[in-house]
Formats: sequence, structure tokens, C-alpha cells
Amino acid sequence: MNASPLLVGLLLTTSMACLAPKRKADFEANLNRWVGRPATEFIRANGNPSTTSARPDGGKTYVFAAYHQKEDKIVYREFHNTTTHESVQQAPGATPPEWVNNSSDGIQTRKVPVSLTSNLYCRVVLEADARGTILSTKYEGNDCW
Repeated sequence: MNASPLLVGLLLTTSMACLAPKRKADFEANLNRWVGRPATEFIRANGNPSTTSARPDGGKTYVFAAYHQKEDKIVYREFHNTTTHESVQQAPGATPPEWVNNSSDGIQTRKVPVSLTSNLYCRVVLEADARGTILSTKYEGNDCW
């Protein structure tokens, strides 16, 4: 059985996500603290919005967006049984399959470098009233916290 590089990458990403709930909760709490404060303070603290649009009630919608790519390099080990033609790729630190250690057949191994690219983004939206006071905040993305 061949392990898909995408599957192994997702597993590694998922293991890193174990830290995400606390960071997500902190991010949400910090973002919600801006409600009731002037939008100009948020802009001063976080930079200019990507877009600003007028609301029908005289207020404004501010959108702050950030996009980038992250590349991770992983080196898999590939085991190939030259008799049965069975092959498997494994992520670093994984235990080789039993047939690798218990085989009298010829086993070839090689290292397979793989690059995984993730598209990361965060989009924060502020709704402000006509006086510039932030009424609500919301966000979306996979790289906000």
C-alpha cells in the first residue's frame, strides 16, 4: 500500500492543529474586544484595511485580508520488495511494515523528498457605525491565529 504524500501531509497538519483550539479562542477573544471601540484604533494597531466600503446606514465595512503560501519539505522513506513488488512510502519516524523486517526477499530503500505547499489566508471583517465605532467583527481563514 502506498501512502499518499497528501495524506501524510494532512496527518502532520492535523497533529499541529492540536495547539489550535487555545490559540483560536485567544484570537476570537482579542478580536471581540474591539467591539465598541473606534475603528481608527484597530487600523492604527493592525494596519490599513484591504478594502473599505460604505454601509447603507452611513457606517463602513472594513476588510483586512492576508494571503500567503507556506512550503514544508518532508523526506519519506520508500521500501520496495524486489520479489513481491510490494512498496510503501512512510513519513519520518514511522515504523516500517512487518514485511520489511521479516523478509528474506530483497528489500530496497530510498529517501523521497516531497514539498507540500499550503495556501494560507485570513480575512477579518469589521462593521462600524456612522461614528466609526466597531459594531461587530468576524473572520474566516486557515491562518488567523
